[in-house]
Amino acid sequence: MAMYSTTPSKSMPSKQEQAPENDLSSEEFLGMVKSYNARRGFGFVACSQTALQFGRDVYIAKAEASLAYAEGSTAGQILAQRAAVADKSAPPTLAEEDLIRFRVRLSVEGYPQAEQIQRLRKFQGTIVQPPPMEEGAEHESSPVGRIISDELSAVFGQREAVLRR
Repeated sequence: MAMYSTTPSKSMPSKQEQAPENDLSSEEFLGMVKSYNARRGFGFVACSQTALQFGRDVYIAKAEASLAYAEGSTAGQILAQRAAVADKSAPPTLAEEDLIRFRVRLSVEGYPQAEQIQRLRKFQGTIVQPPPMEEGAEHESSPVGRIISDELSAVFGQREAVLRR
């Protein structure tokens, strides 16, 4: 999975975020939900960057999975979802193969745990310009690829997206 830099998300703080802020990573990671068992209440994220840093997959607790929200959700939608979670009327919002953005907090035992999880949208489309393969083509202003998708048009009003690293 290619890793792209992200900007800090404007996520609502989770109830577990009340611990000292220095315990939570300042870096955001991108990964895929490798497994999630709602009945047992936990799962794991596969992320090449955290695997290199921590030597293992990242744990997802049921509470954090329930608090995950979709990219582009409004503050009202996020608060309504969290209220439903508090009432126990909302099922966890993550499923296997979901792409997510998250931060890491180490458990008491020193194992990485995902927090401030944000589910990212996946779009299907046609690659019109593949990313350049040569070294040195990764400037912040240079495009790395373009896709065309009818799903993009339905959501954003434009069929074409330019991807940057």
